[in-house]
Amino acid sequence: MTSQKEQFEFINGTRGLAALQVVLLHFCALFYPAFARVSQAGNYPIEAVLSHTPLFFLIDGYTAVFIFFLMSGFVLAGAFDNKVRQVPSQVAKRFIRLFVPVAVAAVVALALFLGFAGAEEHTAAVTGSPWAQWLYHVDVSMSALVREVLLSSMLLGYDGVSIFSTWEWAGLPPLSASSNAPLWTLHIEFWGSMLLLVLALARNLLPRSIFRGLFVGTLIFTGTSHFTLFLLGFAAYHSRALLLSQRLTPAIGSAVLLAGVLMATMLGTWACGFLLQLLARVTFAQAADPVQFRDMLSAIVIMLGVCLSPSLRRLLSARPLLWLGKVSFSLYLLHFPILFSVGCWLFNRLFERLPMPAATTLTLLAILPLMLAFASLFERFVDRPAISLSSRVARAFGRTESLLQRAN
Repeated sequence: MTSQKEQFEFINGTRGLAALQVVLLHFCALFYPAFARVSQAGNYPIEAVLSHTPLFFLIDGYTAVFIFFLMSGFVLAGAFDNKVRQVPSQVAKRFIRLFVPVAVAAVVALALFLGFAGAEEHTAAVTGSPWAQWLYHVDVSMSALVREVLLSSMLLGYDGVSIFSTWEWAGLPPLSASSNAPLWTLHIEFWGSMLLLVLALARNLLPRSIFRGLFVGTLIFTGTSHFTLFLLGFAAYHSRALLLSQRLTPAIGSAVLLAGVLMATMLGTWACGFLLQLLARVTFAQAADPVQFRDMLSAIVIMLGVCLSPSLRRLLSARPLLWLGKVSFSLYLLHFPILFSVGCWLFNRLFERLPMPAATTLTLLAILPLMLAFASLFERFVDRPAISLSSRVARAFGRTESLLQRAN
């Protein structure tokens, strides 16, 4: 009989590939902006053409981020299940597990930004990427740096991508002021996990009929926002016996996966925009625009295809992909500052002697192994200890709660 751990191994492999997509997206957004869909005009006419073909899926970090949210919902639903008496310890555990690596990565990003100051500006001027020119307007005052590490990187987030964006008292900095812009997703990740913890508590305490009504009501509230993906992952976990059935024909899952890839790469936004307008009439929170909504729908279809195909799940459980999944969180946290420091510095040197395609190819061949090496070290010396620390703190909370219950 297949163990639950073996059944879910494919999630780690999927996470690894998704992290790699994000890395490649940011690389192309810097050097080939039209291909990465951050600019109408690129350095070569072929960029815009390729950006609307299935080849774009190789760098589709937009959909990959939403796949992360779906997988988090799935994994956390199991982690929070039957923890009805451990809510404070689970909050502390989740906070420490995310905050320690995020804070360390924020410090590393600031150090690299200061150590390679100006490299990214020169590269952005050469490549003409408006996205790159918009980034890295970092306030290097001590108060801003402390806020970046302690608050903006996870708890409060950045203006426009934070759940507190409409609260003036928060005084949120723009994402362009961050030294590690991908950290915006960790803000969503943390508060999404808190939402799931509340739902897991409700599921364990309430009658099923009442919980289903609460879940539907929560879906209406989260609407077409990022948080709905956490809810769908939560629902998928509690429907896993059906989703991960071994009886289905592999072709079904593959066909659904292909449909998701084609949606993400070739589907226009008219239909998604129309659907988004309809849903806006009955839901509260909304996707930022039809493009984001399309990418969210694509992520759902892609993950459904993976879940419905035993052969795809086995493929995603291959050992190299499992290793990539193990370091994926670290890779996600570190790749951006490495790209915009060492990567830009190296490209600037190469571009003095080589044409742009050769310079960018050599830059990628150099920094991708570097990113993976640093991600492996970060996973071992930061991420893994953070997980261990979070577990110890959770156990300490649990013992305290037990003592208080006995005293009462």
